[in-house]
Amino acid sequence: MVLFDDLPVARRACSAILIPLLSVTLLLVIWLLPSHARACGNAALCGDHIDAFFLPLIASSLTGAPAAGAAAPVADMPATALPDKPVIIRPPPRTSPPAETGMPGWRVRVEQQLVTGRLTDGGHAKLHARTAAVRLRTQGDTGAGPGGPQSGLPALLPDPRIAGIWHMDYGVDIPAFAGWPLGTIGQHLAMRLTCGACGHAGGADRFVGSAWLELSVDELAEGWIEDIELVSAGGRKATGELSFFDQQPQQHLLRDDQAQLSLRIDDGAGNSGRGNRTGEFTGVLASWIEGDGRISGAFSGVAPDGAGGIGGVAVQFSGAPCVPLCGVEN
Repeated sequence: MVLFDDLPVARRACSAILIPLLSVTLLLVIWLLPSHARACGNAALCGDHIDAFFLPLIASSLTGAPAAGAAAPVADMPATALPDKPVIIRPPPRTSPPAETGMPGWRVRVEQQLVTGRLTDGGHAKLHARTAAVRLRTQGDTGAGPGGPQSGLPALLPDPRIAGIWHMDYGVDIPAFAGWPLGTIGQHLAMRLTCGACGHAGGADRFVGSAWLELSVDELAEGWIEDIELVSAGGRKATGELSFFDQQPQQHLLRDDQAQLSLRIDDGAGNSGRGNRTGEFTGVLASWIEGDGRISGAFSGVAPDGAGGIGGVAVQFSGAPCVPLCGVEN
């Protein structure tokens, strides 16, 4: 039971407790109120200092140079260190790979070899042909071999180190657009032929002359070289026909591993039928069309069992230069 006579005493007791509590609460509220940092006198100046701290960091990240002002205390940053113009952040420039120069083309490489002489019957003749994709610098580079521009394939030459070995190594660059046109192509040819054992005392002999090429191209390629008329330095004549076939002409190189050559060589003395030699040869033929429309190629073949006494033969041919699609019959 509380007596009314004790109320003044209770009030005095409560006042004694509440007054200190209110004082502590007031001090806490004052301490929690927001105030400016000591380094800046007002909000605007404080913002300037913050900009002075971060802007050099951003600029240095863009240029790669160290930020001179970043290490200094914010409070000591002078107002003159502020940039005159705003810093614009741009993405780094994009780098693209260098563009390929030149135009696409093919490099044709032909290696031909012939073994001559009576002891071997001149019966060894080889031909290797291959193509590779290249980039041609200019259109003027087309039709150029390893030694520069050439007119047709070079002739076989004797190896100065090994007697009885003849060889030819030829390379030509042709543009990719110089492919085989569909239809029938006719072209005059300049031709060379070297036989391995048809010369004096069973040695080699060389013939030069002309022929006519006819080639039909659709899904297949079938060709004939007719009217072959060749003459040797000793006056002997060689005539014949060469046929070839390719089921899948690819990479601008027409190839037949079973091409057929029929050859007849007279003795040059005007004898009718006597002293003439004939031979049937089977071997590899490779042909291509160059940028100027000229058809070139080579053939190497041997006679079965050395029949005819002629031995192996090596042929090179090249058409007369003409505009693309010359002689094409659609």
